[in-house]
Parts: sequence; structure tokens; C-alpha cells
Amino acid sequence: AIKYLERMLIQAQEEKELRKELGNGEEPPPTTINIDPKTYCKLGHFHLLLEDYAKGS
Repeated sequence: AIKYLERMLIQAQEEKELRKELGNGEEPPPTTINIDPKTYCKLGHFHLLLEDYAKGS
């Protein structure tokens, strides 16, 4: 589950960066990913519990 959430976050970040790059009037791809902030926080807490401090912050 943690790996899945990590992939979702990475994909959302990549889409955000793509939208910035396409800011010249082009349409971004129609897919969007919405991640609940509570889920994002829980993922960080899981990383801290697993002592993966770099990913937990």
C-alpha cells in the first residue's frame, strides 16, 4: 500500500511539473490525480515509523 501511494504521489508531482512546462497554451493530458492530504500525512507517518526519515519529512 505504501509503494502504491508513493507512486501516486510521484505521478501527481510529474503531472504538476508537466503542466508548468506546458504553460504556453497547450492542454495537459486529461488524467488528474487527487490525493487526500490526510492520506499524504499518513504516508509520511508510516515512513517515520519505518525509520525512513528522508521520505517521512
